[in-house]
Amino acid sequence: NRPWCLCMPNFVHKKDYYLNAMKSNHLRPFYIIPKKRYIYQPPANFRSKKKSDTHVKSSPFVSMWYCWGGTQSKNEEWMRR
Repeated sequence: NRPWCLCMPNFVHKKDYYLNAMKSNHLRPFYIIPKKRYIYQPPANFRSKKKSDTHVKSSPFVSMWYCWGGTQSKNEEWMRR
């Protein structure tokens, strides 16, 4: 198993596909929840600017980090940091 950290929407951890993937691979990741909501902005010229875009920039979902150290002992080491 390789270590990984993925930034994904917070609702993913409740989805069947995620739960099944973790269970079938015997993974017990830990989660890091940012103190402030991340703001995602599209690349320049990705979409036409709207008046409402001027002052409001927000992600369409709350994000959190899903982390797996590669082994349970490495997970525990990461969590102690």
